This record gives sequence, structure tokens and C-alpha cells, in this order.
Amino acid sequence: RNPVILSTFISQKGLETATDSGIMRIEVLNASGQPVSGATINVRNDAIGLAAFTEITDINGLRVVPVLPPAVQSYQVTISKDGYSTESTQAISVANPNPYKPHLTIELQKVTEATFIIDLLSDLQIQVFQADDSPAAGVGVEVQNLTLIGVEPDVYKYDPWDLTTNAEGRVSLADMEWGDYALTATVGGTDLSLDYNLDPGVAVQLYLTPHYLELLVKDLMSGDLIEDAMVSLTRIEGEIEQVRSSDDAGEIVFTNLLTGEYELEVEAPGYATQTVEIEISPEANSEEVLLISL
Repeated sequence: RNPVILSTFISQKGLETATDSGIMRIEVLNASGQPVSGATINVRNDAIGLAAFTEITDINGLRVVPVLPPAVQSYQVTISKDGYSTESTQAISVANPNPYKPHLTIELQKVTEATFIIDLLSDLQIQVFQADDSPAAGVGVEVQNLTLIGVEPDVYKYDPWDLTTNAEGRVSLADMEWGDYALTATVGGTDLSLDYNLDPGVAVQLYLTPHYLELLVKDLMSGDLIEDAMVSLTRIEGEIEQVRSSDDAGEIVFTNLLTGEYELEVEAPGYATQTVEIEISPEANSEEVLLISL
């Protein structure tokens, strides 16, 4: 008997036959890297007269769009979903000469892949206090989302929000994108600031106050400063909890504190955990925590 030889050719879906087009493969993930199903993909290309059309991601957060005319950096893609942030490609322009994610290029007989990240929107409430812990009404607050869509120069995804506190010293922002934020305000000639990482799908209460705590962590026997100690600071009434790590000088600074009773829990490798109660006053606050080695 003569042997039978079988040959199989496998190609990317949409490129099984020779065409004068290319393919776009879009992946949509959330902030944790998990696929986002049911996200809307809007594609348009004004440069070649391609009318806008939409696609929907599958259960794996994927969508393959075949038979697209070749074009260089002119496919504009926007990803959205109800209750989620959006992400888009960006045009190269004078204002944004180096976008992180420029409009996509489709090449003849090739697959162009792009990954987008969206996630649930969050609500943010900020309360500003004066030195006596009374609400700071009528104070300007600037909130800047630090997400960049371009570099050299840095181009922020969002313009800053310029807000004014109400009678309770509060400002509120709804449907905010997750990520890093910088908050600033000036109260009674004192500049207040807070850097905060906003998680997806949460409602958060933040404070801007002039009160702070400088903390030193030391070895009880030698007096040596202890770096990389983890310190948890919790207000007894429960409104504020912060976790910080000591620097190479054994120092930690907690900012934007309300006055009142707090509990400090200090942990460091090779040392017994120490818990102490302290009082934050309107004056300057500094403390030392002495740890006992194991």
C-alpha cells in the first residue's frame, strides 16, 4: 500500500483567502486584567470615508473585525459600556504629539491587535476642614485625574475639576474613572493636598485637613531607626484609616487627619507588633514608637 499524506493549512479567521484588506483584533480588560464582555467597540475612519460601526465583545472580552481597508493611523476606536469608564485611541496633534494609544493602522493581510482597559465608575466625596475642625465652606478644591493619554508633553485624559465647597465643606463627584488623583485646596493660607488611588466601583469619602502626624519607628534597645515598618493609623470613631511604610530614616508622615483619638498598629520583620493610642491635636503632632526585637 502507498502511504497517504495529508496536509492542513491553518490561518487566522478572516484571512483564509487572499484579500486586499486586513483584520483588527480588539481585547477589552478591566483594571484587574479580567475580560470585559458586552463592551461596545465603536470604529470609524474619516480619512478613508469609512462610516462608523459598532461591535460587541464576547465572553472573553474579544472581538475580531475582518475585511478592513488598509490605512495608516486613522482607525479611531472607542470602547464603552454602561456604568464603565471609556478608552479611545487618540489622533496625533500639536496638543498631543505622542499619544500612548494612537489611532490604529490596518495593514494588508495582517492582524492589528489592540488592548483597551475600562472598569466600573466610582463616586468621590471630599470634605475640607479648617484648623479648628470646622467645615471650610466656600473653598476652592481642584481634583486632577492623573491618567495620561500622551507624553512629551504630558497630556492628561481629563481636565481638572475646579469645585467650591458647600456649607458643610463638601464637594461631590459622580461617575469618576478609577486611577490616581491629586486633590488640592487652600484654607486660611495653608495649602492642603492629597494623592489618592481610586478603586473601580466604589463610593469614597476623603478629607483635606491641616493636621498631620510625624512618626519615628525605633528599636527599643539600640535606638536605631527601623525602615519598612508597616503602620496602620485608625481613628477611634472610624472615619479615617491610613496605612504607611516607614522610609530608610524610619519616618512616616500621615496627613489630612481630623483631631481626636487614634490607634497605631506597628509591624516590622523581627519585631513584636506594637499597638498604641495617640491624640491628634490642632498643634504639630510627632510621636516615637519603640519596637522590641523577637
